Amino acid sequence: MTDVFISYSRKDTEFVRRLHGVLSQLGRDVWVDWEDIPRGVDWLNEIHAAIEAADTFILVISPDALASEICNDEIYHAFAHNKRIIPIIHREIDERAIAGEWFDKSWETQARDNWRGIKHLNWLFFRETDNFNGAVQTLLETIDTDIDHVQFHTRLLVRAREWEDRNRDEGFLLTGAEIAEARAWLAAAEHKSPPATALHRAYINRSHQTENVRQEQALRLERQAASRLRYLVGVLVVSLIVAIVLVIVSFTQFQNAQNEADSRATAQVDAESARAEINARLLLRSAQDAFRAGDVFLGIALALEAEPFDSVSELSRAVLSEIAVSPGPVAIFQDVDTGAVTSVALSPDRRLALASYADGRLRLWDVAQGIGTFTTPLFVSDVLDLDGINSVAFSADGQYAASAGCGVGNPDDNVCTAGQVILWQVVNEPQPTLQQVNMIGVLPEDNPESFAARTTSSEANAVVFDPDPRNAPIRLLAGYSSSSEGPFGILFVDEGETLRPREQIFNQD
Repeated sequence: MTDVFISYSRKDTEFVRRLHGVLSQLGRDVWVDWEDIPRGVDWLNEIHAAIEAADTFILVISPDALASEICNDEIYHAFAHNKRIIPIIHREIDERAIAGEWFDKSWETQARDNWRGIKHLNWLFFRETDNFNGAVQTLLETIDTDIDHVQFHTRLLVRAREWEDRNRDEGFLLTGAEIAEARAWLAAAEHKSPPATALHRAYINRSHQTENVRQEQALRLERQAASRLRYLVGVLVVSLIVAIVLVIVSFTQFQNAQNEADSRATAQVDAESARAEINARLLLRSAQDAFRAGDVFLGIALALEAEPFDSVSELSRAVLSEIAVSPGPVAIFQDVDTGAVTSVALSPDRRLALASYADGRLRLWDVAQGIGTFTTPLFVSDVLDLDGINSVAFSADGQYAASAGCGVGNPDDNVCTAGQVILWQVVNEPQPTLQQVNMIGVLPEDNPESFAARTTSSEANAVVFDPDPRNAPIRLLAGYSSSSEGPFGILFVDEGETLRPREQIFNQD
């Protein structure tokens, strides 16, 4: 949109250029057609659109302008759209002479209507004899009179024309706050100039009607949505209540089923416990019978078998006590000229006993033979240590045994200066015996754990050995100091286990 549209005759171009320059310097946006081109549809539409988009229509009056068909068309279009028209006299005119120019022209009626409208307007004078600057100041004051009304008139007219040109498509109508503003302007325009056109009124009224219909439709849709929402909420509430009831019923049924299952399980446990107690009592009775028949080991085994049953634990302990404190030894293992027994170890399956003697030999005994005195060991080693073997031990799986002694000693202070450990493998065919695997000097090395020994040598503390003969001993266990109080002891250590102080290897003393 522009501030001013200037309609003029080409013969007044020099004056119009001067006027255009002054208005432009004063910050006014001026639309002028400087081209003297033939009249055509596209060109004429462009002219009409420029008139509609201008706030003020300035008509430069001269005899040539009033006699021009183009100027009369522009004037007629401005009147048709209730534009603010400001006539300025540049050259004096003779009304009779001008009317003669119109005579018998196709646009004569249009020109006469234009002249009647122009005569009722206030004219400004820009003749050569007039003060140009003073006239410009008066022109500016006229242009700025009630400018808000004029500008809104123009903006609304442009939009109304666009709506009209698009076959009154509803997409080009006013909406929302625009309608309220346009209706307020229309009410005020009744007493202002320029007045609203019929197109203004039609555009505003149609916008208002369409907005009402749209709001009614939106309200109806909103009500329908609210109704559907209430229905859905009702359905959800009912569904939720039904679901809660079903959950309660299902949970109650589950609890009942669980209680029944627990009752059956309890009954089954009670039945199994009763059967176990009966079996345990039968085992204890058999244990007593075996012991009284002289089969002590069978009696012990049967009594131990009955021990895990809590309901008979007191009776089981009583039977075990009866067997344990029965007078006299169960079995005696005795060899001649062996000297004192220095250490003994029982295999994990309680079938074998490994004993070390003061004569420096090891003897392997079969302790599963029953009651009696036995003088023939399963295995007798060579003399291993003149100073005596101090300690023996079985591994947890019973596949290995170890003996420990002091191979070199100092008789003056009874201190072992070079201890040795011998690892044995238990061979069960054709009968249990021992085969030497490796002899190990006690030195601080680093190898996987298998069994441990504590020495009296100042060269080593507590150490750990690997039974594999291909591996050298050993690693030193931190936190253990050497001792000079006597010979050393030995025990097996589970793989990955750390030797703690309370598991410290005992010595012979």
